[in-house]
Amino acid sequence: MSDSLAEFLERAVAAFEHYEDEEALQQLLEAWRESRAERLARLIERLSVLLPTWLAPLTGPVDLPLLVEDLLVLARGRYPRLLSTQLIDHEKWPADPRLTPVLLALAPMPDAQREGVFRRLCDLLCHVRDPRSLGPLRALHATLPPASRYADRLDVAIQRIAMQQVSTPGAETSTLCDALEKALTRREEATARSAPLRESLLARVAANPDDDGPRLVLADHLLEQGDPLGEFITLQCMPQPDEVRVARLLEVHRNRWAAPLGPCAVLESVRFERGFPVAVQVGAPPSWHLPPPGPFWSTVREIAWAWLGREARADWLAHPHLRRVTVLRQVNAEVARRLGLHPLAVRRLELRGQLTRDGPDVFTGLAALPHLSWVEVQEAEPQDVHLCASSPLARRLERFEASSPGAWSLAVVPAAEVPVEATLEHEAHCAALAEALRAAAGFGARALRLHSRRRLKARHRSLLEAATAGYARVEWDLPRGFW
Repeated sequence: MSDSLAEFLERAVAAFEHYEDEEALQQLLEAWRESRAERLARLIERLSVLLPTWLAPLTGPVDLPLLVEDLLVLARGRYPRLLSTQLIDHEKWPADPRLTPVLLALAPMPDAQREGVFRRLCDLLCHVRDPRSLGPLRALHATLPPASRYADRLDVAIQRIAMQQVSTPGAETSTLCDALEKALTRREEATARSAPLRESLLARVAANPDDDGPRLVLADHLLEQGDPLGEFITLQCMPQPDEVRVARLLEVHRNRWAAPLGPCAVLESVRFERGFPVAVQVGAPPSWHLPPPGPFWSTVREIAWAWLGREARADWLAHPHLRRVTVLRQVNAEVARRLGLHPLAVRRLELRGQLTRDGPDVFTGLAALPHLSWVEVQEAEPQDVHLCASSPLARRLERFEASSPGAWSLAVVPAAEVPVEATLEHEAHCAALAEALRAAAGFGARALRLHSRRRLKARHRSLLEAATAGYARVEWDLPRGFW
């Protein structure tokens, strides 16, 4: 037994006892790569069950459990070409015993025995070098035509795996494995006993998101179980929480606490208040099926849409668990034009993309949202200002913003003393701002304050003066000596 193996196991036991399950898994994986012991492989699989499927891997470029599921779907669906491209690159992925069951399930399938797929399967089997695979692979080899390319390639893989040296467990290794097995058993039994009560308390939090009472009752229950989430909820519900301790808890446990949001949530971007998520960035490939939001979304107030979803994604936002969402960010025109089909509680909406090209009717549809009062358009074109100002939505907005980064920006606040504020970032975009200013007059605003970062030439001044002729009052905030 090497000293490093004992150290990996000691760290795994310590991390698990402190509910640092991802770290415990990492240390177990390192220990298995050191020894290739079957007992450690079983511990890894057992610990992975306690983690959400999209959180368990943490050892490769994509989520291992989700990848495994996709591989099996492709194999059963007879898509060998896709299966070949989806098999992980063994040069970039550390060996992981959780790959063994799926590789053994794939190997006998007819389409998996096509040349490109089978070659990559054998490469992966050699990379993982899990001794548990030897029996099933030898049985498979006996069914292949003798001296065939497949039989020869599989025979090489079997020989390489058989050469793998497996460390004989020593007394210290066995003691540490015993300790982790007992800790896993205690956690599994405690989780099973407390699951109904915990689910009931979580449901009370979801049903009463503004009330700290249900959160603190849940926190007390979690503290009794030794779960650090209880401390986190308690701290964040305090008038003056210990921010240093809060930051430390988030550093260690953020991914685990955010994981119940599901695989579409970008875990590292989740913001928590009073122990629960309130702001989430949603990100996934456009081809993904978006699973319905679970109860853990019930406290979320703000969602950032981080990928080019299709129009149907708007229907996902109408789920009852998202009824508290009042801020939507980074929404493209295709999704935005469908939002008005649902009675969403959205008050503030940030749009992006080519609205004039992709959604010229977007503001007409958004007018159906009963509470929408603040609209921002990122990477705006002057025509986008006109689209909003001429729509039924314009008269009830409390704030409208449009901006083109590095070029110009404009804000309309009808209730303000000076309703329109505009800034020119660079004189090269003077014509675009002039067009936006003309369009902004359609909001009914009669006063304008115009800022410029730089001194402008006479022709630029004339262009802006002509564009502001429709306003009763114009204030110029310009560099000294402008004219």
